[in-house]
Amino acid sequence: MEYSPYNLMNFESEFALLPHLIHSKKTIEHIKKLFLEKNSVIADGYGHKVYRCPKCDEFYGRFFIHLDYDGDCFEVVISQINLA
Repeated sequence: MEYSPYNLMNFESEFALLPHLIHSKKTIEHIKKLFLEKNSVIADGYGHKVYRCPKCDEFYGRFFIHLDYDGDCFEVVISQINLA
């Protein structure tokens, strides 16, 4: 329930959830822009995923989100997450 699409799209609250899940301000601003300007929707399958750092071989849990809009899509990729 905490990760409902409504809670993820709420950028104006002092308790905004997405900035706590994705630490890149640039990525957060891009996602916000897609919601506001492109009416994007969150695809199923978002949530915490496990990634392996290619440099140190360690595993990390990071938040994954995929957005669909205007026949295109956007998803957070490992390079945007800053693993190590």
